[in-house]
Amino acid sequence: MFRKKSKKLELPENAPVNAFPDPAAIQGWYEKYSRPVNEKGKAFAFAFISGIIALVAVGTVMELLPLKQKIPFVIEVNSDGIPVAKPIPLSSQKPITHPSITYFSSVWVRNLLTIIPVISQTYLAQDVYESAGAGKAYLNNFIYNKNYSPILLLQQYPNLRAKVKIISNNFIGSANQNEIYVVAEQEAYNNGTLFWTQKYRITMNYTVSYPKTISSFFQNPIGFTVVNLSIQPGVRKYVQN
Repeated sequence: MFRKKSKKLELPENAPVNAFPDPAAIQGWYEKYSRPVNEKGKAFAFAFISGIIALVAVGTVMELLPLKQKIPFVIEVNSDGIPVAKPIPLSSQKPITHPSITYFSSVWVRNLLTIIPVISQTYLAQDVYESAGAGKAYLNNFIYNKNYSPILLLQQYPNLRAKVKIISNNFIGSANQNEIYVVAEQEAYNNGTLFWTQKYRITMNYTVSYPKTISSFFQNPIGFTVVNLSIQPGVRKYVQN
């Protein structure tokens, strides 16, 4: 299998006459004794490597075997025989940190003040979902204020767009008050031209609680909920063109 064409041994030109035995005898000794040993070593190395590859392949197949097992799955149905959706519980939870709260409160403010057709409705619906009690009531009043509501402003200016920059986001009050003070700036553009800039100072009290199901986790990962809210709009500075 690994046999190679043998080369004829040649003596150096300046070698003494009796420096080596007969070259033919050396060649014959090599072919009879040394070559089989070399070939045997090569065959052993090949067999050893092939064995390792085979073991790895068998191990991989064994790891895949559970995928072929039949596992019973119970589907719950109601009295009419219609399957009932059952929420999937979360298997683990991690502590909710201040950076996470800062992030989600900033997203909440950005959703509130961003003005983009269609998308603004989705953003506001998410903020309403993440509000409760007095905070939700205050938010609903703000959303329907003709001077600040993204939806009503879009009705007045169909080509209006506004982006939001979070200037600061700080925890205030005592640790158990869960109170945040956010300063944000809204830049509004009409037909692609800067129309106005306006700062907002927003104070909110919040609660956080880990969602209990995967579906609710995707909608509100830390259970951030605004329970009390105060929005103080600054002077709207129109840009003269």
